[in-house]
Amino acid sequence: MTILAETRRLVMDPSSNLQQSTDAAWLYLLGGHRQVVCLGEPPLEIMSALRDLVENVTVVDHGETSGVSDIDALIVVSTDDDWVYRVFETVQPELVPEAAIIQLPGSVSVSARPGWIVFRTGVTSFFGHRLGLLRRLVGAKVAALFGMSISDRSRRHASDVPFVLVPDHEVSRRNEASVSVQLGAPSLPRYLIDLGTAHGVTFATSRWLFGPPRGFASQKVVFQLDRTNEAPPTIVKLTQAARFNERLRAEANAIRSLADVPGIEFVIPTMIFETTYADRLVVCQTKIDGVPFRQLATRDPGDEAATAGFQAAINLSAVTVTQAVLGDCGTAMRRLADDLIELYQPPPDVVSGLAQTVARLSRIDLPTVFMHGDFGVWNLLLDSGHRVGVLDWENADPEGVPLWDLFVFARTLGVFLADVSGIRYTSAVFSQQLLAASPLREALFDHIRQYRTVVDIPSDAVDDLFVMCWVQQAVREAASLASPTWLNSRSTQLLHCSLEKPLGFRS
Repeated sequence: MTILAETRRLVMDPSSNLQQSTDAAWLYLLGGHRQVVCLGEPPLEIMSALRDLVENVTVVDHGETSGVSDIDALIVVSTDDDWVYRVFETVQPELVPEAAIIQLPGSVSVSARPGWIVFRTGVTSFFGHRLGLLRRLVGAKVAALFGMSISDRSRRHASDVPFVLVPDHEVSRRNEASVSVQLGAPSLPRYLIDLGTAHGVTFATSRWLFGPPRGFASQKVVFQLDRTNEAPPTIVKLTQAARFNERLRAEANAIRSLADVPGIEFVIPTMIFETTYADRLVVCQTKIDGVPFRQLATRDPGDEAATAGFQAAINLSAVTVTQAVLGDCGTAMRRLADDLIELYQPPPDVVSGLAQTVARLSRIDLPTVFMHGDFGVWNLLLDSGHRVGVLDWENADPEGVPLWDLFVFARTLGVFLADVSGIRYTSAVFSQQLLAASPLREALFDHIRQYRTVVDIPSDAVDDLFVMCWVQQAVREAASLASPTWLNSRSTQLLHCSLEKPLGFRS
């Protein structure tokens, strides 16, 4: 097999967590329920998932319920106040004590009891989003100018938001644009208990965490579960639809592949079991201890945290490097460039620059390495000794390209450094940080030199691999864009910058 022989295999459909998800994580609290009643017709995708996950679904649309008892969950969809209140009064006696009440965005509120779990916040207006961004950047800028510590707000990333703690969840005020769930007596869904038992795992049911975090749409849902013995806590991931299975399966395969690789100096999860439920992939793995990278990093790209991230990327390649095969590099890069041209129709100067880049890479023999594929600061944890834990292996490629994980880490470290310095990250900032003299560029060059001591790469190839890294990122990003164009992709702008002004490692 040639390196990246099927470049599109890295472009899952969709490849981004932010598009084409069911956006109905609450459904996975209902799996195994026998009787669900909907007051109004749910959206088609949610209705389809409901029928997959529960035994009986009854839709009442401006009529009366009859003959439905022992209701496990009530889903309110309608906006007709009078009708919903009247039907709710007749249905309420039939709710089981542990029943869940779910209210979809804009639906009528039927319960005055506290205890809402809000999984998705309302959509912020364009003005509100800009105002919030401005306040955060100004605060970070002032802190940076006066040498103040980095604020918690500046350290946040969407994936860092805490999961919902069940059953001791926080009481949240319901927002009319939110998906809200109220649970009478929250208990771990029966199907999870059964899946664990089938694989010799007994989950503790008194206290558990559920995600994705509020405000973060995802292709998967995540449970954090304790076990009844002294074993470490587990993370159970389920895809929100069968079409996302391949992404999660890639993660399971990557974790298994790396489990027996000697010399790994960072921490990865351990696979416990992999199975399916209602055609959705379920992966159970150990939970890694540590705190998000952004919480320990400083404004110095040469600090202990940043160095640990660079070193983890180098170590992954060092212990998995394979022998170069003549011609593989040119074939892979040519196809990748063709994919980008087909998807984005870039300007002629970009097409010409890519052709020259591919031609140069075609003249070298490039080894392959195991590539994480998304080695961003948001996928790294650090313990008190700055040992790195690496999460989310869904984009992993066992025959990946050298240096790409290192480049991705450097760019995302740059995003963090911009955030905590009060600078809005743009392609111009990317150029200032990595294509001109800067502390981050100096740190990257130091680690490229270290990388080349363990993975044999000609120095002349580094700049071209840097260019092709953003080609690959742009090809992947295209799947998350409604209609990809050259100007609406972040990665294409980074690519353009890299072609206009090379990284400059040759010199």
